[in-house]
Amino acid sequence: MKSKVYIILMIFFILISCKNEKKNKDQETAIIDNKPMKGYKERINDTFDLYFQYPNHLIISRIDNGICISDVFLEPETYNEKKVSMCLWMQSQLDNTIESLISERKSKEPKNVIESRESCKWKNIDITVVLLKNENKISQKLIYFTKFDALFEVIIIKDFETMNTIFESIIIK
Repeated sequence: MKSKVYIILMIFFILISCKNEKKNKDQETAIIDNKPMKGYKERINDTFDLYFQYPNHLIISRIDNGICISDVFLEPETYNEKKVSMCLWMQSQLDNTIESLISERKSKEPKNVIESRESCKWKNIDITVVLLKNENKISQKLIYFTKFDALFEVIIIKDFETMNTIFESIIIK
């Protein structure tokens, strides 16, 4: 008799837990600028949590030390930057500098690329924003910042308005 009561209580608690889990998943979906959004959350190297919101129609692909957003799923073996709208790369500050990352990006652009930089604050973090322009058209928006001994490089390649909205939603704790 005790075991039956115990089993019934276990089932009851499992059902309640599943119901709460479903409610939390529903709360992850929000609407920004009249577009349904989903939440992405990941624990990075047991050091910090990364969270952001992105439109339902886009797909997240985890490539090495980066999180890429595009309209197709990307495999690490077949990663092609031309298919990506935005990537957030994370690396050790000991391995790279902002200057070396900018130089690397510029080397992939045509020789006549024009660079403009701006330093500003974003959520109390010093960031460097770099625009790379070809023929007066922005080809890439690069955003660099450091937090928790990590160097972050955000590369926005297309759909700048939507990707800026995603960038603004990033929370790192």
